[in-house]
Amino acid sequence: MSSGARAASWSGAGPTLLGLAKADEAEAVRAGGAAALQAEGVPGRVLVLRADRRGIVYGNEAKIAL
Repeated sequence: MSSGARAASWSGAGPTLLGLAKADEAEAVRAGGAAALQAEGVPGRVLVLRADRRGIVYGNEAKIAL
């Protein structure tokens, strides 16, 4: 939140932290998350992902684009 996320929440059983941000703020939130992991010595990845606005897809259309 201190890096600009609009909201944050633990996801799943706890290994994932979700931060929500506007597109133009996402890199600052990502960098803040990466810095927090590094400061605590916790290994992990921090990714900027876009919301899926199409809904459920399957078969050949279910491609992941980062």
